[in-house]
Amino acid sequence: GQWGNGADRKKRLTDAGYDYDAVQKAVNQKMGATQAVYYTVQPNDNLTMIAKRYGTTVQNLVNMNGIANPNLIFIGQKIRVK
Repeated sequence: GQWGNGADRKKRLTDAGYDYDAVQKAVNQKMGATQAVYYTVQPNDNLTMIAKRYGTTVQNLVNMNGIANPNLIFIGQKIRVK
């Protein structure tokens, strides 16, 4: 939509004076979304493996998390997977 996705969406909403968490909660309720699920990156993980494990796509993980370089994730990084 007009507000973008991932980190870009959060920045735009915040810059416009909105409470990002409140807006996202309202959107999730309207869309019937379940509570967010996060995964902590382990040694030797990559987005392809994580996406497959959670039944999603690398592109979806990139969008949800505002990941600039899908080939660069870090051990200990928390990634939203659902």
